[in-house]
Amino acid sequence: SRQPGALAQKYFATLLHGDVNAETKAKAITVLAAARGKPDAGRAVFSRLCVACHKVGALGAELGPTLSDVGKRLARAEIVESVLDPNAKVDARYYAVNITTRDGDEFSGLIASEDAQAVTLRMGAEITRKIEKRNITARETLKTSGMPDGLAATLSAQEFVDLIEFLAAQK
Repeated sequence: SRQPGALAQKYFATLLHGDVNAETKAKAITVLAAARGKPDAGRAVFSRLCVACHKVGALGAELGPTLSDVGKRLARAEIVESVLDPNAKVDARYYAVNITTRDGDEFSGLIASEDAQAVTLRMGAEITRKIEKRNITARETLKTSGMPDGLAATLSAQEFVDLIEFLAAQK
């Protein structure tokens, strides 16, 4: 019960499973941000869950924001909130785009590049798809994160605290 994850369990569960008011949410985020974990264990969590879309140093892929300096760019509370609620603040560069073509094919990804003739979607770590604009019948920009909602719920409170410790150390 003295481990950081055990001390944070109540607040972690509250944020994951409850409809909470702003005051309760702020207190829970503050407690989780103050909890100290093990950065090496957090790196293991990052390697398991985050590397498909995020990069720290040479580890991972650049589909979502690079996190090599996230500890310098964001306060610990902001890191906590970003992991718990990936849609709270999303940079427009990371909005997902859904495209339907004349052939009925559907593609989803991030805009890698765009010019007058084509849109290139980044659909995975090293997967891109160039789509001619003349073949596009529908295009929708989703103002949400590509990070799955509820991903934090797959973690124990200890794993969450360790992940935050690892990310906060990235300067």
